[in-house]
Amino acid sequence: MRALAAWTLLALLLQPAFANPSRNAKDALDQGRTAYDRGDYGRAIDTINPLLYPSIELGTEDEVVSAHKLLALSYFFVNKQKDAENEVSSLLALRPNYQLDPIVDPPVAVRFFEDVRRRQSDRLNALKKREIEETERAHKEEERRLAEARAKAERIYVDRVVEKHSRLIALLPFGAGQAQNGQTAKAIAFGVTEGVFAAASVISYFTLQYRYPVNPATGHQQFPASDQNAATALISLQLAAGAAFWATVAWGIIDAQVLFKREVVVDTHERSTPPPPLPSKKQKHSWMLVPSPGGVGVVGSF
Repeated sequence: MRALAAWTLLALLLQPAFANPSRNAKDALDQGRTAYDRGDYGRAIDTINPLLYPSIELGTEDEVVSAHKLLALSYFFVNKQKDAENEVSSLLALRPNYQLDPIVDPPVAVRFFEDVRRRQSDRLNALKKREIEETERAHKEEERRLAEARAKAERIYVDRVVEKHSRLIALLPFGAGQAQNGQTAKAIAFGVTEGVFAAASVISYFTLQYRYPVNPATGHQQFPASDQNAATALISLQLAAGAAFWATVAWGIIDAQVLFKREVVVDTHERSTPPPPLPSKKQKHSWMLVPSPGGVGVVGSF
């Protein structure tokens, strides 16, 4: 008797489950579609909503898409716009290119569906654009930070020793201008050449003065007939060497002036620390005496 009562109780508990067609997800979806086609949107919502929430009970993606579509349109026709938009968004998340059939579906529903698609597309594009801008901004900030760190780590200070030159030195003979310009070989060449010409001219002059002194009576040098050729050769050598000397001097001065550089870096070295600050200019002190009621006063700046 007790066993019969237990089986009877179990049959009563299981009867609603087998009798309720919604327990079969595909049959429930068909029932929801039938209710939608009949315009019974409330029943369609009640039938289809449990198939998607809180968990999906349908077996294929096509069935899930169809359920979202029927649920969205049912919400739309009962003026639950927010719920309808949510279902359209869920459908488009599965199939972004999904479109209603304008021949089968009502035009007002097609317009609503496309409006949600457009607003969702604008929102997605705005979010995507904002995400791209944030990514670019973060990338640029990272590049700037790395550049600053690299510049800070690699910063090198260069000290230069500068030699200042003078135009006056460039006017001096014997290769002084070339030596100032850093042309050592040319300075030596000009110096030796000018020295040889100057020595030849000076030696010839003093030789003439020594061998053929001036006659006090006439005030002129007298050259014996036997030494006429030698004296002429000495005079020619003196004049030619003097002319060559001054020509070489002029050439050296022109060369030094053309290649003149007012400042030349003669040495450089690197340091990792900044150079010490330049000393500040000393303040000049001035004072003056001024008359005052008690005598003379001193006014000045210190």
